[in-house]
Amino acid sequence: MKYKKSTSEFMEMFDNAKSSLEEAQESVNSLSSVIDRQLNIIHSSIMYISKKISNMKENNHVDKDKIVLTEADIVGGMYSTYGCNLTPHLLRTPINLTNYNNDVNYIYKKNAVVTINDEKSSEAENIIIHDSIKNKELFFESYSSDTLSIDIKLNNSGMLSSIRMNTIEISPILEGSFDILKIDVFSPSDDDNPVHTIENLNDVGNTRYILDSKTKISRVHFDIKLKCKDESTDKYIFGLRHIYLLDCDYSDGSYAVIKIHKDEDIKYVYNTVRLKSQNSKYNDSVLETKPLGIKYYMEYEDGSLSREITQSTKTDASYISGNTNTIYMYLPIYTSYTSITPNVELHTG
Repeated sequence: MKYKKSTSEFMEMFDNAKSSLEEAQESVNSLSSVIDRQLNIIHSSIMYISKKISNMKENNHVDKDKIVLTEADIVGGMYSTYGCNLTPHLLRTPINLTNYNNDVNYIYKKNAVVTINDEKSSEAENIIIHDSIKNKELFFESYSSDTLSIDIKLNNSGMLSSIRMNTIEISPILEGSFDILKIDVFSPSDDDNPVHTIENLNDVGNTRYILDSKTKISRVHFDIKLKCKDESTDKYIFGLRHIYLLDCDYSDGSYAVIKIHKDEDIKYVYNTVRLKSQNSKYNDSVLETKPLGIKYYMEYEDGSLSREITQSTKTDASYISGNTNTIYMYLPIYTSYTSITPNVELHTG
């Protein structure tokens, strides 16, 4: 006898099919949203890069003496790098305050609240989730105003061994598209008065900002100035891969030995440099080399520097004799450095 399905069974099959169709539609809508967001990022990136190229063509001055440290001829030393920065040498993998590293992968701790312009959202929370975690999304939005605030508030319960921080790692989608006017770091004992403040971080790229010391924290607040405007929408765009709050152990003896080669012979090496660090704009000021511990040498061989060069001053010139067009700079690394411009005078004929 042939079995015939009952009405209730047909209704169950219909409901299951309807549910499957609804789930498929949700997946399609979700995928469409992701694609739209990615296309928006691509469009904004192309627009931003085009503007940067145009500005570079108009302002085509190149400082031939400037040394971008991550592109420098570094022949020795003990240091770490991130983005365009040289930082003190990391002794071990940093502790990420919002992501747990189990030596296989990262697991998001769900121990913080992120608000952007005082609004909490799951999209904003993505900025503190580790990039390697599945389903983590990039944060990318547009705003009518060119000012923005980000607040990251930690829940310190359950993380007693990992509430100290001395490094803030920032990775924007469009490097240089915003400035950070101020970062305030608050402790659990005082949520009104910051224990650390960093100001005037211009043209932000992939950077690690290093505090003077490790600090127990409850909250980190960012005031941001947006600089990239989409003319088609008349709105400012802002995108972040992540902000990581890190507990890092750095080596006190970090340094780099940089080979400096010139086409002409070097006549004098002066006791001043221009150094772009994590919180100083290039060419803002001339710094003396002695407080920074910067020295110059004639030779570097088998890991050893020799024949230190006497640095000239405005009132006391020390001539470098012989045919010397290559010298070596000893640069101690105390924080995050981007570029350095030594003050070198050459023979010109």
